[in-house]
Amino acid sequence: MTKKAKSVHCAKILTYGIQKGGACKTTSCAISGFLLAEKGYKVLLVDADPQGNQTEIWTGRAIREYREEDRGGILAALEAEPTGSKTREQIIILTDNIHLLMGNEMLGVFPRPGWHGDVQRAVENMLAPVVNDYDFILIDTAPALNYLLTSCICASVSGGVVALFEAGKFCYSALFSFIETIEYVQTNGYPDLRVLGILCSLIDNRRTDNKDFLSYVQGDEYLGDHCFRTVISRQAAAGRLAFTGFFNNPELELAIKQYRPFIKELLERVNA
Repeated sequence: MTKKAKSVHCAKILTYGIQKGGACKTTSCAISGFLLAEKGYKVLLVDADPQGNQTEIWTGRAIREYREEDRGGILAALEAEPTGSKTREQIIILTDNIHLLMGNEMLGVFPRPGWHGDVQRAVENMLAPVVNDYDFILIDTAPALNYLLTSCICASVSGGVVALFEAGKFCYSALFSFIETIEYVQTNGYPDLRVLGILCSLIDNRRTDNKDFLSYVQGDEYLGDHCFRTVISRQAAAGRLAFTGFFNNPELELAIKQYRPFIKELLERVNA
């Protein structure tokens, strides 16, 4: 991996989100982490989705296997007393530059009865003990509005939020809802929170409806200014990453090459 010139500790925390499933959140977050690490940055990936797909794409193991081994992952880190005291022990070291705070199937019930922490700052407090260990912390979120999603967004003031948009009707509706969620956080104690941008993807370049919804977002008076120039086209190699992974994968470059210009844009916006 390329050695970068200078560390940027403490970490820039970025949340990848959209209130709809199947919009490339996990894949985009994972590839972003890989490419940032390739540039020499030290990256922590946080699996904040009870589906555990971020954990599975990196480890090749279903999230239930960690539950059966009584590995608490992010849920144990969130519920620890004092806050953050178990975060480091729940992190899996994948490579020198890529670490993973693994997911937990029970994350959807957070906060559980009897937990008395600050929900809004739960993720920020959980990450506080390790924030100086990394250049970037990337959070993969669930496709639903809940306490944990807003807590992830609140934790991202140092970096910002990346919204994912899959060009289609349902995701078009969800995008406006997600922007409203971000604006709610901004007006409730986090005015410096930034929308870093909207990463758009096309399901099928041949479908006119996909192109229409992409043009709606890019042409919107507000949303258009936030769109990254890079548009990701769905392709098989990236879709197979859940099976083939990032290590010893002969088609890896084919899977990730579309994201290289996006990472260049992302770094420009983070550092602006």
